[in-house]
Amino acid sequence: MTACCLALALGLTGCEPSSAPPIENLPWQITLSPAGNPQVFQVELGKSTLKDLMSQVRSFPEMAVFAHEGGQRRLEAYFGTQRLGLFDAKLLAELQVDDATLTALQTNATKREGMASGYWKHTVAEEDMAVVNALLIRKLVYIPAISYEADIITQRFGTPTERLPSNDVNVEYWFYADKGLAIALNAKGSEVLYYVPIAGFAALKQELLEAKPKND
Repeated sequence: MTACCLALALGLTGCEPSSAPPIENLPWQITLSPAGNPQVFQVELGKSTLKDLMSQVRSFPEMAVFAHEGGQRRLEAYFGTQRLGLFDAKLLAELQVDDATLTALQTNATKREGMASGYWKHTVAEEDMAVVNALLIRKLVYIPAISYEADIITQRFGTPTERLPSNDVNVEYWFYADKGLAIALNAKGSEVLYYVPIAGFAALKQELLEAKPKND
């Protein structure tokens, strides 16, 4: 299996017999739904719920509200390292949620931890999971265990619509506006893949380009 994974990662063919069923849940297998939303890992961004993703991954995430002292808040489901298709990767989902629900989740949180980033992490209470499970996925973050070289990304994902530098000298962003995908190529760390609905792509691009380096 290791040899096959390596061969696929390098863009080689012939590792699997022609009669074998097609391999699914690969990060470059992105299609658009009739509504125009990206579909990847058997979920549709902007339509599938957290419960749908949990059914595909067959794992329960760590749920938390992240609240910044500046007022920004988000709700994340962190699945840790999962085997998707042939590859291991860390998987995180950011959920679509209104302010009132975020406030309720914070109020009911079972734990509160300060973070160096300026965010407070509020662990979601178990009794609130029924509400959280029904929320829609607004962003998927996929961090592969293997490194992606630029030529392999081009071969598998295609030519990006735009390539832009980030505020981190080691990171360059490749944007695929037609797929709702952004890839952060890191010269000194792991690549990060971001999947969002097409309607949310401009906001994702702005968020990434304005982000400060993590060591600041």
